[in-house]
Amino acid sequence: GQKILDTHGGSMSIAIACDIEGYDLTLCELDKDYFEAGKKRLEQHQAQPRLFDTPKPKTEQLSIDSAA
Repeated sequence: GQKILDTHGGSMSIAIACDIEGYDLTLCELDKDYFEAGKKRLEQHQAQPRLFDTPKPKTEQLSIDSAA
């Protein structure tokens, strides 16, 4: 039930950490290039198989959409 707000998403390292730990995340990033690169990085992370069976966050917890 923990929620995190990141107002400077950058490379989205926190998004990956939240995906692993199951936290809800609201993330903002103004720079479109950073946003697109970070989104790709998160998608690549989520596509990797997990060694240990940990509960995956619900889709709505970590879906990232462009506000533009």
